[in-house]
Amino acid sequence: MDGEHAHEPMRAYGIQETFESIQRELNRILNTRRPFLRNFTFENRLSAIDYGIPDFSHVDPASPTDRQELESLLVRSIESFEPRLIDVRVQLEEHPANRRALLGYLYANVFIHMASEPVCFPLELSMNGGHSKIHSPSENRP
Repeated sequence: MDGEHAHEPMRAYGIQETFESIQRELNRILNTRRPFLRNFTFENRLSAIDYGIPDFSHVDPASPTDRQELESLLVRSIESFEPRLIDVRVQLEEHPANRRALLGYLYANVFIHMASEPVCFPLELSMNGGHSKIHSPSENRP
């Protein structure tokens, strides 16, 4: 009986399962609120008690400055709490049908089976209630 199990490969996620796992974790990060850090600088390291992102319901989707600040906060949190992603970049745009929402893409690289794979997750952010939604990775980039 023991000899039969000795030849089974160790369990590991395939590419699709890895992307699904990352998507779940991104949804957790972006839907967990943490207090705004008063002395926050991008050089500060985030710890487990900083998990998530600050409330962003005050963000004006029409303001390029607000969008850039939110993009930076998202990148910082994702880089801190999703170590499988590197070279993270977030691009946000006004939602064409909802003035209180943003649409965008999260671009990154993920190491799978000793190779770097680019990945793109479409995302939606609602200023009403601050809900975030990360969609399955997209092969078609804007």
